[in-house]
Amino acid sequence: MSESSRTEAYREFLEEEGYRPKVDEDGDLIFKAEGLTFVLFAADEDETFFKLALPNIWSVEDAAEKAKAVRAAHDITRDVKVAKVYVTKRRSVWCSVEAFFGEQDDFRPVFTRSISAMRTAVREFAEKMGFGRSREIEDERRTFLLRAPEDSATSEPPEDEAADEEDDEFGAIDDDDADAEDETDLT
Repeated sequence: MSESSRTEAYREFLEEEGYRPKVDEDGDLIFKAEGLTFVLFAADEDETFFKLALPNIWSVEDAAEKAKAVRAAHDITRDVKVAKVYVTKRRSVWCSVEAFFGEQDDFRPVFTRSISAMRTAVREFAEKMGFGRSREIEDERRTFLLRAPEDSATSEPPEDEAADEEDDEFGAIDDDDADAEDETDLT
């Protein structure tokens, strides 16, 4: 199945489920569910790979907070079924569900449960980071990020050598996908 037909199939599914997806320039779908902004990646060349993400759920400000975020992400990834929480190279935290399915439509029966697992993971991450309970998570000012950076939800922190050294020291993922994820436009 081509990227455009996968995008169309995902779009149709989301609309059937009552969501209003937008397609970005890469063919990925952006939609809101229960006050949070999700991305359903359709542009991957592997047709059996499914990835649903909640990008930029936390903006990491310093090395101490990054260490705490990495520990929290590790614990949640271990404890919450299928949810992955990770710190990206650009000091933001993402949550995702990733899986391989034999057929593209095989994700349908687990889609709602995947969203539920991710919401659980995000709530637990916020609690471990000292942010509070779900009331604060769903505050209108923070529907995209649990704690927004000063600029905007998709702003990139300044790149410097010290930041790269901190990333390596605290175990952030260091691959091209993380850079591409951080640059996803969710507006």
